[in-house]
Amino acid sequence: MTSWLDQFTTSRQLTWVSRILDLCVSEVNFDGREVARAHVNKMDLEVLMKEVSQLTTVSDLEHFLLNHGEKVVDVLAMEVDRIERNVKKANPDCRHVDLEIL
Repeated sequence: MTSWLDQFTTSRQLTWVSRILDLCVSEVNFDGREVARAHVNKMDLEVLMKEVSQLTTVSDLEHFLLNHGEKVVDVLAMEVDRIERNVKKANPDCRHVDLEIL
């Protein structure tokens, strides 16, 4: 059952916690480089390079890193939602999916 995970993860395990509660828990180890790559692939690298070249202070750098860090977390959140949908689709009896990030 690996079809519900892809290049974003390096390991996976799906466990039924309770058949009565229809609860599935999955431990997922995300590949940070692939999550960051998904963010970078959505960007125009020429525009990003221009933005980086205009950084002149530590404060500018901090703002730049915080902005892009937030966007990487957004990519990760979308990936978690996608995995949860795919687990539910592949396991219709599982009404709740709890992903545990390793």
